[in-house]
Amino acid sequence: MLQPVCTIVGGTKGIGLGMAKEWIKRQKQFNKQTIPKIYLLGRSVNLKENIELDAFMKEEQNNAIIKPVHIDLTQPESIDSTCKYICNDTDTLDYLFHTAGMLHNIDTNTGKQKLNMPKLPERSLKGLSYDGMLQTFRLNTVAPALIIKGFSDILKKSYRNGYRSLNRNLPPVVAALSARVGSINDNRKGGWTSYRASKAALNMILLNAHLEFGMGTVGQKVVVMSLHPGTVDTHLSKPFQQIAAKQYDIFTPEHSASMLVDLCEKCDETYSGNFYAYDGTKIPY
Repeated sequence: MLQPVCTIVGGTKGIGLGMAKEWIKRQKQFNKQTIPKIYLLGRSVNLKENIELDAFMKEEQNNAIIKPVHIDLTQPESIDSTCKYICNDTDTLDYLFHTAGMLHNIDTNTGKQKLNMPKLPERSLKGLSYDGMLQTFRLNTVAPALIIKGFSDILKKSYRNGYRSLNRNLPPVVAALSARVGSINDNRKGGWTSYRASKAALNMILLNAHLEFGMGTVGQKVVVMSLHPGTVDTHLSKPFQQIAAKQYDIFTPEHSASMLVDLCEKCDETYSGNFYAYDGTKIPY
């Protein structure tokens, strides 16, 4: 039986794991008989070490097929081999969510800077370093670009014979978590140069993917979106939440994930090539 298939990069914790829970729930709401299949990609796939993932795997997940898969996004070989493994393990792919990324090198348990690691994010241009920029771009820009490349063929094929296409008459979805601070037009304060620039570059990659998927032969359209998840209570934002709380609501991963999955579920081709906040409002590139 044809089943909905989803891959979440960064799906073993935080927002990614929240999106996994919400996505499975939504598929069952659409069709109680379906058996969703989901691949959760991340470095932390050892259930003895990853408490969040272990709890998720022990919960009742509506008979969904859940496959945690190890990936090292700093290694192109790991990205390539992981993409090939999944493409050999499934004939179709309806959803590709990229939630992994980095902002700082602060130990969230101690609140202190990690030794021998670049100080990120930079408060000003004086704080820029080659190693810091390289680390930020490697994870926030290069990795998602290679991920989309690795799944491009199966996504194109899924426009014709995937579950979302055949059962809901909607194209496959690629959505990556960017950040509002990556918007060039919305930049009013400066700072955080590496992070801002890496997300702005990610937006360009997603826009390119939108154009390439749409310019292919008939039957190769894929929805590609850049998403801002809000300020979410995860390790990424932990050192800055006290300041951020004065300006923004701090979402739980589950709340942000629910809004993001809702956006991805209802989207059609008209959504493609755009940058959206969690509530569906457009953000200028």
